[in-house]
Amino acid sequence: MKLKIYSGKQIKMNIKEQVWIPVILLIGFFLAFPVAELLMMGNWFGMNYTYDQIQILYENLWKDGFLRTGVAITVIAALLNSVSEFWYLYSSKKVDFYHSIPVKRFRMFFSRMFTGIIFFAGPYLLMEFLTVCIGAMRGCFSLHLMKLAFYMFLIHLICYLLVYFAIVLVICITGNFLMGGLCFVGVFLYGPVLSSLITGYEETYFRTYARMLYGVCKVLKRDVSPLFLGNELVDKYSQGELKGFLFPVLCVVLVLTAASFFAYIKRPSERTGGALIYPFTQVVIRILVVIPTGLGTGLFFSLFPENTSSRDAWEIFGLLVGVILSYSLLEIVYQMDFRKIYVHWVQLILCGVLAILMAAGFKTDVIRYDRYFPKSGQVEMISWNGVNMESSDYAEEKADGRYVIGTNNVEAMIDLGNSEDLLQAVKKAADRTYKNIKNNVGKEDLEESGRMVTFGFTMNSGTTIYRNYIVDSQILKDILQAAYREGDYKKDRYSILNIESKYLFSITGIFGDGVYTTLWERDKEKRTEFLEALRQDILEADAEVLTGQPCGKLYLSFGQIPQERTPDNMVPDGREFLSGAGGMVYMFPQFSRSLSLLEEEEDLSISLQDVDVESADVVFDLSEDATVLSDPVQYTGKEELTELKNILIPPELVPEWETFNSPWADLTLNIRGKEAVEGWAIRPGEKTPEFILLDQERAQEGILGENESEDSTDLTTNLEDTTDTEVMDIYE
Repeated sequence: MKLKIYSGKQIKMNIKEQVWIPVILLIGFFLAFPVAELLMMGNWFGMNYTYDQIQILYENLWKDGFLRTGVAITVIAALLNSVSEFWYLYSSKKVDFYHSIPVKRFRMFFSRMFTGIIFFAGPYLLMEFLTVCIGAMRGCFSLHLMKLAFYMFLIHLICYLLVYFAIVLVICITGNFLMGGLCFVGVFLYGPVLSSLITGYEETYFRTYARMLYGVCKVLKRDVSPLFLGNELVDKYSQGELKGFLFPVLCVVLVLTAASFFAYIKRPSERTGGALIYPFTQVVIRILVVIPTGLGTGLFFSLFPENTSSRDAWEIFGLLVGVILSYSLLEIVYQMDFRKIYVHWVQLILCGVLAILMAAGFKTDVIRYDRYFPKSGQVEMISWNGVNMESSDYAEEKADGRYVIGTNNVEAMIDLGNSEDLLQAVKKAADRTYKNIKNNVGKEDLEESGRMVTFGFTMNSGTTIYRNYIVDSQILKDILQAAYREGDYKKDRYSILNIESKYLFSITGIFGDGVYTTLWERDKEKRTEFLEALRQDILEADAEVLTGQPCGKLYLSFGQIPQERTPDNMVPDGREFLSGAGGMVYMFPQFSRSLSLLEEEEDLSISLQDVDVESADVVFDLSEDATVLSDPVQYTGKEELTELKNILIPPELVPEWETFNSPWADLTLNIRGKEAVEGWAIRPGEKTPEFILLDQERAQEGILGENESEDSTDLTTNLEDTTDTEVMDIYE
């Protein structure tokens, strides 16, 4: 009996009985591999790609394209095979029949498992072989491609086993279709949903929370669900980062295999038809479902009240509602009897208390999330984002003369270094942020007190921790100086200058006169000479120079740059993929080489002292929220204009590491023969002129005096219809 049932002949009989499964999978893999290949190669030949280009595209198809199409069919194969082989466990009659056969259960388990693998591997390998043959007929064949085909099969086989054994485990521990379906959804979605819940609480209660996926939340979202874990495995292989990730995935496969195996062989037949086969799983699932549900509903209810004092009460109310409802529904599924909803009322109370304690833990920051800062010696690399000081594309030249161009992205993390000075500078930002938190500064007020910057700390263990800190201009300058001293940050920040001069398209600058000027528009040799001088100046500049007060700002534009050949930027007919790049660079007074070239230009004014300012128009704020403004007050006196010229600077020349000092709402300079920018600021280190302060005080006193009169109308409305002389009369 044993040899007949569990032999190759019996597997053949199973294939005949369930022939529809391999047929469906054969069609699926036919569409995923050969059909997709014919479509892609038809497009390539039709677009006149060269032979070398097609080889690159075809190799990438095996590394990425077939992985994506094949994994979808692989998941379907795992679902069909697992359900068809083990669904009988939900039928008492079939369980009694199969388990009455004088064959050990482990033989039954592995027989069904091997049948499923044959159903998957047979159609897969057949269609993969056909795909290789089609490629060989089109001139695309090599031992390297055969190796890629073998690796792809292994990746898809691992994905198949992940999903297959996860479903088998669900079937083995559940007793009916209802509970099986619920657990099926839970196995594949519980991790991502719980990750989102924790993220929501962190964002709500932790002031230094950065919207970056890492740590426990990253593991829950990507690695707990077999489906998401398989997808990450495919991504890692496609990106060439599989090393170090494959072993943990194989361990997960072994754990799922062992768990489903023991759940099957130990499964008591008499419990078939109930919700869960093993009683202890009821408690585990109850805790895993009820507490997060309560936390989720509590967080949801806390978002509505605008009054902070009532928010806590609504959160507790929502939390208890979620706990009671989820517990009740779960007990109905467990017991199949409304009268036994609260039979385990002690567990209900325990879940409610635990949910409240967890919510309180987030609110009071028991884990010291906001206070945490890594110790010296634990950090391998510090990175940041949120500071777009010199908005430049990243450029790297390859050995063949082509370039890798990376578009500037404010959200990208940029490595700063790991020096002790840098760590201490970042710690100043952390201490400043935590001090504001202790003083109960609101989240919005906290963000308004400085620039919000996300810092990443890559630890020696390989993990990365992210925090948001508020930095002021001085802290920002300290961080930049420490980063520049290490050298690598300077190289990356000015990588746009690595592009050869022959690709330089234009240079636009703004200097002390506040006028945008296109430099050497028709003189390519001069632009090339200037770029070489600028490179040398930046190379010799130290950290103090690069964080000083700029005297100008340059916008560099490059074009017709040949990019490194990748499958994403292939151009038909073997032509080069040409792109552009741009960047912004500050000019500093210490840049002697490049400034000497600029000073040779007669029409260019480096300093505001070099131009004739005819008048200055100043608009003052008459309210704290800057919603009420005065009419422009014009200054034409020689002494007043001279004093303004000595202290004013265009807003474009106020870098992020300096404080933007503007005691007025707006200041516009009327320069003879030029059109300057608006919104001038006071140069760092300079003071506001006395006549400006006096007129500002007069303007504010005028609006206050008008508000004190009950019979007067709004002064702002009156000011819009009056002359400057009438305005001064009102002030007096």
